[in-house]
Amino acid sequence: MEEDLFSLAEKVNDEETLLVFLRILMKDREKEVELEKKHPSSPYEASSLGWQNTTIEDYLESVIAWAEDSEEPNESYPKPENPWARVAQILHAGKTYE
Repeated sequence: MEEDLFSLAEKVNDEETLLVFLRILMKDREKEVELEKKHPSSPYEASSLGWQNTTIEDYLESVIAWAEDSEEPNESYPKPENPWARVAQILHAGKTYE
């Protein structure tokens, strides 16, 4: 589902599509929690669906860190002009950014 989330974040262009993206991100996290209950991942690796940040505190810390670290566009991250897509990308990055 990771590619789908990344693609969806890039396509967010208004409040409605942001809410669609957030619902899918939430479902991804819910699925992750269920998978981890059945088959826990190593504490030293990303979990089943790639979530590195499993508490709200860690997630928000990573959201902020990635947003600050990606303020300036570069070759590996062409910052979108659309602020809605930028918000979705920031929220998505909180899943895996350390």
